Amino acid sequence: MLTLSILAQTLTGLAISVHDGDTITISQNNQKYKIRFNKIVAPELSQSYGEFSGIFI
Repeated sequence: MLTLSILAQTLTGLAISVHDGDTITISQNNQKYKIRFNKIVAPELSQSYGEFSGIFI
């Protein structure tokens, strides 16, 4: 899988959900955005320490 980041955007909103150690959902102006942090290595929820990693986000 290849992911290219061409444009960066700044979002300011309320974090409404933490999925795991590198993914959150924020709410801004009644819209939800799922954000995955680039270059963060964190276990998925189904992996060892996955739930624990979400605490530190």
